[in-house]
Amino acid sequence: MENDLASWLDNELEERGWSIREMARRAGVSHTAIASALNRKGRPSTDLCVAIADTLGVSAIEVVQRAGILPPDPPETAAWRRLNEMWTRLSDEDRERILEIIEAWVQKRGRRARRVPGSAQNE
Repeated sequence: MENDLASWLDNELEERGWSIREMARRAGVSHTAIASALNRKGRPSTDLCVAIADTLGVSAIEVVQRAGILPPDPPETAAWRRLNEMWTRLSDEDRERILEIIEAWVQKRGRRARRVPGSAQNE
């Protein structure tokens, strides 16, 4: 998914034959909010993204990702599919424990990465 709300929205409006004002009217937002999004003036609000999504009949998550508010979905790899399939078999309690383990592991790796090789603190 392209992470560029302006280009995507411009294309959507063109395909529908809608002006900025028409999009704003249908979405119940100001035309300046739509124009700002199209002109890449600041990051649009989540509320604006949801209004755009509802008006265009697309997922709000997709629009929020295009706006850069949320990161894009990770690419679906064989490892990701395998992990997801195993995840669905776990109980809520097991999932919570796995998340705790992962968080601890990531924090430990972060501390290790911040150490400067050859410094006295590593000895």
